[in-house]
Amino acid sequence: QVYFQGGEPTIMPEVRTFMRQCIEKNKTDFDLTMCTNGVKFSDEFLDLVKQFPRTNFSFSIDGYDKINDYWRSGSKWNKVIANAHRLQSLGFSVSINTVPGIYNVTNMHLLFEFLDREFPFTAIYMQINYLKWQSAYNHPYPDLVVDSMLRCQQTSVYHSNGKSCRSSIDSILQHYRNSPECNLKDLEDFFTYNDKLDHVRNTKLADFIPELD
Repeated sequence: QVYFQGGEPTIMPEVRTFMRQCIEKNKTDFDLTMCTNGVKFSDEFLDLVKQFPRTNFSFSIDGYDKINDYWRSGSKWNKVIANAHRLQSLGFSVSINTVPGIYNVTNMHLLFEFLDREFPFTAIYMQINYLKWQSAYNHPYPDLVVDSMLRCQQTSVYHSNGKSCRSSIDSILQHYRNSPECNLKDLEDFFTYNDKLDHVRNTKLADFIPELD
């Protein structure tokens, strides 16, 4: 088993070199997983990876549409989704990994509902973001979070794609139902960090996630 996480393995020359060496040695029949942002798959890369029949692409998608593009700067939603469908049509296994955080915890249901429609037979996994200043557990609008988590519970992703989604959604919902106080220092740290990001990227949080702004 070989697992490539990052940088971005689909564009790393070291990964292509590794694949060529495996092909030369006729050693391509192993589980190969590539964690990817889903943006770029060159013809050269696809020609190589087609010779590895047991490849799974784990797409990192952290929000619906422009929310994902904002959190994962440089991502292009339509291209990512088209690439996921393309890889599935070529016979590759595709899974999707998403991370609840302050950016997407009030709109996670939009992603779940989309995945229900577009990827009904695709494995979906969730990993909690434990950075305090990006935490899904410290949003200033708990009612919006609760509403999104309840809507997530109505989706097939919640019920059918493994306990990681179910346990994460349930954990976040229970946290906000217990009426926790928002940690204002962590929230201040988040906005200080995010204002710097917006300045560097020439973006505005309000254009992507207005309720958080």
